[in-house]
Amino acid sequence: MRQHKLNIDYFNEINSHEKAYVLGFLYTDGSNRGDGIIFSQNVERINILEKIKKALDSEAPIRERVSGLFVLELFSKKMVKDVERLGVVRNKSLILQFPTKELVPEEFMSSFILGYFDGDGYIWNGKRKKMIVKDSSRKEGFRERIVYNVKFTFTGCVSFIAPLQEYLVKVGIVKRKTKLNYSKAKNTNNSTCDKVCTMEYSGRGQIKNLYEYMYSKAPIWCNEKKLKFEKIFCASDEKSPVETVLTEETAERLILNQASNVEEGSSTIPEMGVGPSGPKYTAPNEQSRGCEIVSSHMNKEV
Repeated sequence: MRQHKLNIDYFNEINSHEKAYVLGFLYTDGSNRGDGIIFSQNVERINILEKIKKALDSEAPIRERVSGLFVLELFSKKMVKDVERLGVVRNKSLILQFPTKELVPEEFMSSFILGYFDGDGYIWNGKRKKMIVKDSSRKEGFRERIVYNVKFTFTGCVSFIAPLQEYLVKVGIVKRKTKLNYSKAKNTNNSTCDKVCTMEYSGRGQIKNLYEYMYSKAPIWCNEKKLKFEKIFCASDEKSPVETVLTEETAERLILNQASNVEEGSSTIPEMGVGPSGPKYTAPNEQSRGCEIVSSHMNKEV
């Protein structure tokens, strides 16, 4: 049935970052139809399909299946057998497994996870806020500070997400395991609601860890999501006209509703650069003199 040029041996072995990324993306926004495989993406991210098409040395067209949704269809029974061995079985959505190191070697796992993230991951940068911060070094006794609510998520079947979370803890991307969120998939009329979950993490340090890990050697990525990461990092360096920087090892105390139980790794109040209450908190990657947040009522969205 194949009518177009295609490297049918591409998935013989995952021995490069490019192949690991394409496989990770296939785990999410791809499918095995028995006689071939299909990659799909919306029009805003069609550039990913172009990159995957080039990686597979394919001349198959990228078609618009329905309004705004584009697909790259590749017909090859040899390729189907290879991806099935690598975990991409038919009707995989609720039974997908995190790959073993025999399928995806450790050295290429970062690109595999990026491929999955570009399909079913999300980076969320919230609204900018200005907070009034007590600063004894200032003549007026206070300064302004800009904060952002930020987090990243991975969504999928629990048989994939749970071991993915364990892996991210093991390699030091996140500090600890957190409770998986099933609420986004819950539907009283859907018997599969207990099989789909979302893993959520907040905090600038963990977001930076994930960014550096996933993009360190990746040859392919979603431009839109990478730019969101970079926008967050640029925002964290932004200062208001009267803002001073914090010194490392100095605590801040949040005087905010529900803030007393916040910790990095929880998405309850994922404020960049603002940590939990208590004297042991270290403001990440900042220099400081010891400041206490005394009011957030003057916050202004910009």
